Amino acid sequence: ANGLEDLRRSCGGNGFLHSSGISLLSNAYLGVATAEGDYVLLYLLCGRFLLTSYQKAKEGKPFPKTLAYLKPLLKQKKMKAPKPIDFASRVKDLEFLVELFRYNALVSIRRMLRRIAAKFSETSSTDESWRASLIEVMEAAKRHCAFLVLERFYEQIQTIEDPKMQS
Repeated sequence: ANGLEDLRRSCGGNGFLHSSGISLLSNAYLGVATAEGDYVLLYLLCGRFLLTSYQKAKEGKPFPKTLAYLKPLLKQKKMKAPKPIDFASRVKDLEFLVELFRYNALVSIRRMLRRIAAKFSETSSTDESWRASLIEVMEAAKRHCAFLVLERFYEQIQTIEDPKMQS
């Protein structure tokens, strides 16, 4: 980010122009360093949100809209995996990919919840069980975010009226 600022200054007033391309780069990189910290912290915050939302749902409170797909975790039943298919033929099928990403996120979040519960039963410390489960928390958050991005993309594709644009 500092290099971009030096580059912009060396161009004088032209560095501010959209046509220079520098302002686009600056907008893309300046916020990354100053948002909430690095991506690890953001994933851990997301993981904490997943955990607290699950705990609240176990107490009878509803899941937030973005976490409604976690309801099967409350039933403690075996989750249904997407149907086995000829992967090569459906790799471009967005509906299949959304289901695959959903299942992947559910499995990862369940693994995180089980790891935290197991560590809590060993230590009886919430902080210790959290620290011992950070890898699982990161993986669950990554997979949750990937699922949400794909699901929102799929929802937006469905709103397009031109069939040529959907395929």
